[in-house]
Amino acid sequence: MTLTLPPDLADLVAKAGGRWPQADEDQLHDLSGKWTAMAGELRSLKSGSSPAAQLVRTQNQGASIDSFGSLWAQFEQQLDASIAAVEGTATAVRSMASAVFAAKKAIAQGAASVYGKILEIRRLAGMSGGIICAVGRLLLPLLRWLWKYIWQVLRWLLTWIWKGIVWLFRTIAGWIAGAYEWFRKLFKGKKGNQPGGKNKPPGHGGKKPHRELTPQERQELDRHRNDLAAKDPQRYSDYQKDPDHRRRDGTYDIDDNARAEAKTGLDLRERGYLPSDLQRPQGRGQGDFYSPSTGKYYDLKEVDPSPNFNVNNFENKIGNMFNKNREVVVDLRNAPQSHINQIQQMAARRGWQNRIVWYP
Repeated sequence: MTLTLPPDLADLVAKAGGRWPQADEDQLHDLSGKWTAMAGELRSLKSGSSPAAQLVRTQNQGASIDSFGSLWAQFEQQLDASIAAVEGTATAVRSMASAVFAAKKAIAQGAASVYGKILEIRRLAGMSGGIICAVGRLLLPLLRWLWKYIWQVLRWLLTWIWKGIVWLFRTIAGWIAGAYEWFRKLFKGKKGNQPGGKNKPPGHGGKKPHRELTPQERQELDRHRNDLAAKDPQRYSDYQKDPDHRRRDGTYDIDDNARAEAKTGLDLRERGYLPSDLQRPQGRGQGDFYSPSTGKYYDLKEVDPSPNFNVNNFENKIGNMFNKNREVVVDLRNAPQSHINQIQQMAARRGWQNRIVWYP
């Protein structure tokens, strides 16, 4: 139960012009316990989810997984800040409860001391036949002393709260504001239900071909590819350097096709269709991309959208790539539905449906 004054002492404090702190230290202690429990729940959330996140990162690869790892690390930092803020709040509230109790105890002890002296004065006055006014003159300094004492205690309490607790709450508010701002930026402007809030064109994880893209979807895909190039200019530059187009002086013949291949490589890596360590091969005639971690070489084959497209020729080219022990990525970005249908039927007939990486 919260500490209260007996009626006699409460009346004495009132006569002295003092104030009894109205804060309930018991409820403050209960509130502190609730904050502590919340910190425990947040800590359990982190300890329970971190192993699962680590498992995802160790069993998968690709730019999307790298992005997830970076995002998860930031999330854990914000979670740690939130835990610290909640624990700090619990400490602050608990400290306030202790300070309020100490102030009440000090006031009660001062009032009890004065009350004891008053009783002693009255007793001595009665024994000596003293008059009431003499007692009154003696009581006045005691009440003044009690008034000063109470206000000194309350001033100490306010100063302690201002210098200690208010500073702590400001620090806590900074943590909370930082976490809030991070989460606000995370979800700001997110549209659609695609990962990262980007309206990526339909796809099936590279496992099977998608339908023909609409003009709007092609525009969105182009913007996405351009964004990837802008976000990682060094990798984009490296991906443009095809060894098959390296000149004798060591420079590279970089044209629109090389730039398109580079953006495709960035997107394949970002989607996780190909490994995150994807790079251009070292020598000529080794395909378009290479992964040191898998030891595999990858060839990109874009579908000609023109009416001159010949599925038999396309089949022969893919077959030659497989004969060289390379992985094949079929780029359907600009393919009309009629071409997609022919390629899908050809892949089913040859048993290549699950062997081809379909992009996007």
